[in-house]
Amino acid sequence: MQARRAHRQRNASRDQVVYGSGTKTDRWARLLRRSKEKTKEGLRSLQPWAWTLKRIGGQFGAGTESYFSLLRFLLLLNVLASVLMACMTLLPTWLGGAPPGPPGPDISSPCGSYNPHSQGLVTFATQLFNLLSGEGYLEWSPLFYGFYPPRPRLAVTYLCWAFAVGLICLLLILH
Repeated sequence: MQARRAHRQRNASRDQVVYGSGTKTDRWARLLRRSKEKTKEGLRSLQPWAWTLKRIGGQFGAGTESYFSLLRFLLLLNVLASVLMACMTLLPTWLGGAPPGPPGPDISSPCGSYNPHSQGLVTFATQLFNLLSGEGYLEWSPLFYGFYPPRPRLAVTYLCWAFAVGLICLLLILH
């Protein structure tokens, strides 16, 4: 008990020296420390689902909380990869002018005529298959490599995008 009292008195005297002194340097140091604490609290509050994960950890244990934290981290990696793809492939295309569309019906190609837009009623199964396979309306989406006309730097852009995403994901996972 005496050790606790002595420790408490040392801390109280130290706090009194820090807070009680009225020098300008001490006030600035106190203000800087408070602003750092407020900034840390603000950054913690910006983390998505922080309070929910804390509640999950309290109710179901740290292992379950770790699992959901991993899922949150993987979601962050996917969002980061999407933003990088948009910045490295879509943005230069849109800044370079109007993106090309599907070929017109009057243009002949060595492969024959092809119309990616099906006529009439399209079933849900067909739309789902088109979404999963990248056919139909997705063939002429700027997110797919076949959308762009042949340009030599485009392949390098796609390779750089894949390399950058892989490297950033590796660094974040190692962190």
